[in-house]
Amino acid sequence: MDIKSAKTQKNKLDGLAFVLRGKNRRQIYYSLLNENLTQSEISIITGISPTNVSRVIKQFKKLRIARNYTPEERIGGIYGLTPFGTSFKTEFLKHLAFRAIKETRYSNL
Repeated sequence: MDIKSAKTQKNKLDGLAFVLRGKNRRQIYYSLLNENLTQSEISIITGISPTNVSRVIKQFKKLRIARNYTPEERIGGIYGLTPFGTSFKTEFLKHLAFRAIKETRYSNL
């Protein structure tokens, strides 16, 4: 593995780790996996307050995980994942599946 691909892999893992560290981040990332949404739509779908949705979207934009696809709109922009944000989609879904299995397996204890 050359230096450039190693750095890309590290950035990808850093992005994935950032998303997985927070419940709100996981929910918002999951809501953006298949469609572009406004912050209001994300708030309604996830049940997360608009203030927290806005904060997470700003963090995602800073880390290039998501972007505003309608920057000309001052209010009600449409957000979606960037190519970098979708680069760790498979790993994210694997983690969710593992988490669900783990919770099911140990829920009887």
